[in-house]
Amino acid sequence: MNTSNFDAFNRITLHLLVKLFEVFPGHLDVDSNALGLDAKPKDTNETEDELWESMILAGNTVTWLKSEGFIEVGSVSYGGHYSQVRLTLKGLTLLGYAPPTMENDSKYQNLAEKAQSVLADGARGAVTEVVKELFVGGLRYLPQVFT
Repeated sequence: MNTSNFDAFNRITLHLLVKLFEVFPGHLDVDSNALGLDAKPKDTNETEDELWESMILAGNTVTWLKSEGFIEVGSVSYGGHYSQVRLTLKGLTLLGYAPPTMENDSKYQNLAEKAQSVLADGARGAVTEVVKELFVGGLRYLPQVFT
């Protein structure tokens, strides 16, 4: 995967996880094409090919998040439409859901707010750092959540 794919993956991942966090415990219907376009920085001018790549990558990102257990998907239909998408406990853990034994770790609990702020600012480098922090932090807490 090249650097631009990682950047796009990070933006799409963060965009989707924050949207799902905002409606939790509810669920959303996700159109991967719209997700790919919505996650693009607003200050860039992409070619038509780049826009298509972003939409395809969004579908692949949703599929990866599902297969890794961060989200659940009720059904998938033609054209990249995902119905009944919701965060799992694993996904919540990434975004700052803290079981009672971790309530005092304020740095980790604020990751969802940090992710929302980074998305609002549109800072490319910050998106990558937040996604790294989410996954590294999640790996640290997941064993505690499932024991």
